[in-house]
Amino acid sequence: MNPITMDNYGEILKECGFIKIEPKNIIKYHTLVKSKTIAQLKKAGLMRSDIQLEQALLDCFQDLPDGFKTLEKFVDVHTNIVKVRMSVLEKYLKWRLTITSEEFVKYCRNYLPLRHKPMSDIQEALNIAQNEIKFDLNGIRRNGFVISSDPVNTRLILDNVESLAGMDIRDVIKLEPAILKNNYNALLQIRDLLEEYRIPFEAQKRCLRVYCMQPKTVKERLEELSNLKEYQVLATNPRVLCMVIHKKKMMNRLTKMQAVKKQCYSLNHLVASNKVFNKRRGWLGVCGGR
Repeated sequence: MNPITMDNYGEILKECGFIKIEPKNIIKYHTLVKSKTIAQLKKAGLMRSDIQLEQALLDCFQDLPDGFKTLEKFVDVHTNIVKVRMSVLEKYLKWRLTITSEEFVKYCRNYLPLRHKPMSDIQEALNIAQNEIKFDLNGIRRNGFVISSDPVNTRLILDNVESLAGMDIRDVIKLEPAILKNNYNALLQIRDLLEEYRIPFEAQKRCLRVYCMQPKTVKERLEELSNLKEYQVLATNPRVLCMVIHKKKMMNRLTKMQAVKKQCYSLNHLVASNKVFNKRRGWLGVCGGR
């Protein structure tokens, strides 16, 4: 379990009125919040006996209007912590982002960290996104990465990475929000690697996803690709970083084309979707890096 996850679990237990946050509680976090009822946790002396969990969690959101604080009045003997947390979080995000219940369910399904983020972190992540990165509501709604991002990591990125691909880091994040999953050291290492391999800003702007990768992977792929004659031909193509992103797919297709003695192909063919590639593979005939 990584330190950020441990910290998140501990903070959630604290928000939920746990009397002591001990290592054994953090290790058994999922059992405590999903498999035990609130009544069982209180009886075991883990949670404060006087806490009304739903109200305590609603109180975490001081900016939430009273009209959104209607209590569902969960019964402790029938309810676990996760159910109450998700109910309160849904209320908050419906107000803050004007989303529907269906959208909330989709966020929880597609962005699993959201279910186990402290309320304070979610609130701070949204504050940073709106007030500092200048996301609009539609941008946040489209990208659950923003809601589930770690605010400490986001702050470190903003403080330590001034620009990527020749653009202000805030503009980069708005174009490729998944970058928030990476840490600032990784972003700086990837930027240095792309500079070392003389990848121009224009090519980087067309493939910002490269900054979502691990530096070790980017380095290994650039080293391998630089030794290929195909890379030498396509190196000036503005979409050259697609070869780094889709390296395995590209190498597999090169092998297939070489097996049938196809000498002419474009970068588009090498990194296209399987449907497009399979449709066109019989008549590949465009040479160079077009």
